[in-house]
Amino acid sequence: MSLREEKGTKRQRRIKLAKQVAIGTVIFFSFAVLAKVADRPPRPSPDVIKKLEKIEGSQKSLKRKFKAIEEDIKELKDTTEAPKWLDDQTNRKLLGRRRILADRRGGNWIGRIDQYLAGTPLAGQGRAFFLAAVDNGLPPNLSVAIAARESGKGAQIPSGSYNPFGMTAGTAPGYAVVNARGPDGTRGYQAFPDWATAIKEHNKFIANHWGAVSGPRQMRGYAMDPAWANGVQANMGQI
Repeated sequence: MSLREEKGTKRQRRIKLAKQVAIGTVIFFSFAVLAKVADRPPRPSPDVIKKLEKIEGSQKSLKRKFKAIEEDIKELKDTTEAPKWLDDQTNRKLLGRRRILADRRGGNWIGRIDQYLAGTPLAGQGRAFFLAAVDNGLPPNLSVAIAARESGKGAQIPSGSYNPFGMTAGTAPGYAVVNARGPDGTRGYQAFPDWATAIKEHNKFIANHWGAVSGPRQMRGYAMDPAWANGVQANMGQI
């Protein structure tokens, strides 16, 4: 074999080896790609993807609604009065906002109070009792229970007074007094223009003198009879 033929043979061997290496490399990477694809989870169909997106959107919407409800409840629970340091206009806006929220969420209480007062002179005053209590940080059934104890739910009151709570003269300054026995009128009873005004003033009177009480046993001095608190507490349990 000549030198030229020997060189040609070596060159053909190198070319053949290079081809084998190239083929082997392609086969190796092909298997690697196939193995990776085989391990990948199957992609959901477009319909399934749409349903999953819809469910995710519903979950986000529910979370937003629950957060709004929690904020509303916190606002009702933690704010019994508008902050004193705000101007009057802002105070009115905050109180109005809370009353709207209270009215929206007070349906259960309002219905229970209305049911308790059905067929009495105070029938239909459930909303007035509820909002007055909310404005003063009091239980919605406290003032109602006192009215039931003091006047039989408004059945026994001084004529024309709209005073079912037995509020004596001086407990609501600025309003008329009836059945006064002395020249100064201090032994008479407060008279109001309507039930709603009486309810508002009564809740305000309790809050101003005893604060945000939870029941009659914290209202020392409201009545002299020790059985009074027990009777009012029993009435609260019926509402």
